[in-house]
Amino acid sequence: MDFVPQFITWIGNLFSNLVAPLLNWIIEPDVGPGLASVILIVAALIIIQLLVSYIEDWFLIRKAIKILDPYQTEKSFSESFNTIDQKLSSVKKINIAWGEFTETLILPKEDGEGKITACANTERPHDFFTLDLLGMGPSFAKALPNIFIGVGLSLTFLGLIAALTEAVGTISSLGTNTADQTTNVQQAITQLLLASSAKFYASLFALFSSIILTLELKAASHLLHRALHKLNVTIEHGVRFQTIEILSRDTNEILEKQLQQLQTFNTDLAMKIGDQLKETFQPIFTKIESIGGDITESNIENMKNISQGIADGIQEATKDSMSSIAEKLDSVSDKLEGLGGSLSSALDNFDSGFKVVLQQLKNSLQESTENIAKDIGAAFDGMKSNIEGTKDDVGSILLGLKSTMEELSSKGKDIADTSADQLRTSMALASENASKDIANAGKAISNELAGGAEEMSASISKAAKVAKQQIADAGKDIADGFSSSTASLVNSLDSITLKLGRLETSLVSLPGQFLAVTESLDPMTKSMQQASGDIRSASAQFETAGSSLESTIEPLTRYVTDSKVAIESISKELHQTTVQVKDASASIASAVDILEGQISSQVKELSGSDEKLARLHSALTDATDEIIGKLVAFQNNMDKGLMNSIGILDNTIEEFGDTIDKYIKEKK
Repeated sequence: MDFVPQFITWIGNLFSNLVAPLLNWIIEPDVGPGLASVILIVAALIIIQLLVSYIEDWFLIRKAIKILDPYQTEKSFSESFNTIDQKLSSVKKINIAWGEFTETLILPKEDGEGKITACANTERPHDFFTLDLLGMGPSFAKALPNIFIGVGLSLTFLGLIAALTEAVGTISSLGTNTADQTTNVQQAITQLLLASSAKFYASLFALFSSIILTLELKAASHLLHRALHKLNVTIEHGVRFQTIEILSRDTNEILEKQLQQLQTFNTDLAMKIGDQLKETFQPIFTKIESIGGDITESNIENMKNISQGIADGIQEATKDSMSSIAEKLDSVSDKLEGLGGSLSSALDNFDSGFKVVLQQLKNSLQESTENIAKDIGAAFDGMKSNIEGTKDDVGSILLGLKSTMEELSSKGKDIADTSADQLRTSMALASENASKDIANAGKAISNELAGGAEEMSASISKAAKVAKQQIADAGKDIADGFSSSTASLVNSLDSITLKLGRLETSLVSLPGQFLAVTESLDPMTKSMQQASGDIRSASAQFETAGSSLESTIEPLTRYVTDSKVAIESISKELHQTTVQVKDASASIASAVDILEGQISSQVKELSGSDEKLARLHSALTDATDEIIGKLVAFQNNMDKGLMNSIGILDNTIEEFGDTIDKYIKEKK
């Protein structure tokens, strides 16, 4: 526990021994004024040095202001910017801030009309031209007044410590004599006061020096700040301040103009490229339009002969048969009309006779009614005799009508059977003749087509398939028309026979149903008229079947003619596509070379303006290569398609011949 106090005591003794010489020196009578003199001299030197430095800085700022004074407008400043830059760059201290400031400037440049744009700044000059950044004005010197005050106080307290120590030593060494003690104490106090007063010299002059330095620093700072403010204002007059918003707006306007220019450039470039491509591909189109097919005139003539043979064969094969069918149908129609007339006349005779009987019956009944009052018995006898006579007359009429209807029915059946047999025979004969003619025409077509198969195109395959289908459909329609017409005629005759049988039954039952006969005569008449209409309809159907066959043959003939024209045009197109592929490839290659040369020259002229031009050149080159690849692929596909078309044509011809043979077998 005693170590700490002892250590502190040891340190104190050591420090006292070290400071003792200084304390002994400081209490000397002339030390205080001497220190004050030193402080004053040092302060004076510092004040002079700072004053010189501040005056130099002020002159530098004034020099910069004088350089900028002639260029107070934006126009003069922009036009003389290079001169201003060189002069300010040579001014010491100012050149550093000016270099930093020019990095934020938008330098003047000439526009399209030869005018120089104003120099613009994006940062205020006040941010660069400051005393701190320029290295001017009080920086460390601001602490000098406080330093002087501290030094003066330190010397004063040091002198007080020395005086008090000396006084304590003097008083402690006094003797026991009272008079001596008083004298010694007075001497000690006197020395203490003298030492203390001397040491206050240093504090006084240090404080005075501090005041002078403070005033100098404030005055220098004020003057330098005013000079810098004037310099900044002068710079502001010569430049145009651009805010972030203004720069963003100008940037957007520039980008919009650039976009418009790029659009215009792209449009012009696209038009030039399009014109060049058009000029390049025009020879291809001209050759494609001008070059004819490789089908010779003999092949075209053969195709014409084939088509004409098909048309003539079909017309000759069907003309006679259809004429005979129409004549036979007309005769059948006439016979059926005669049958209808006979039936109508028989019904008219029956109706007139029946009316006469009814009139006689009416008269007899009237006479009987008039005489009933006179003689009831005679009237009844007369009425009985009249009724019996009427019954006999009606019975004889009905018997005659029955025999007439039986004869008509038998004649109608004979006519129907005969007509149906003749019609079936004629239709079979016509169908057989038509089948033979169509088979001969099909064989001729097959033989002629087989000879020219290698020179036909892929379109003939489609035409042959369509022709096969239409011929098959036409034959089927003809057969169906004949079958339906014949069936309709047979059904009509059967209906007539059935109705005649019903009429016969009705006539047999007339004696027992006298009143019912009167009501059933009108429906019978209508039935007979309907039967006659059915017969006429059947005749019309036969006529329609004949016209349908003719209308079916005419489109087939037109189809053959159209096929001939289509074959010629398709053959020409195949020749154009096959023969001119190499010429097209060569023309395209030359066009690509020309296009690449022009694009390369344009890119060289515009090199360095924008990287997009290089990318555009690359894209155009790639597009051109892609076009060439597609054309080569198209050529290969056309060659493959032509070979496949020839194979399909052979198969189609074989299928066409098989179809004709099958059709002939079905008809047989």
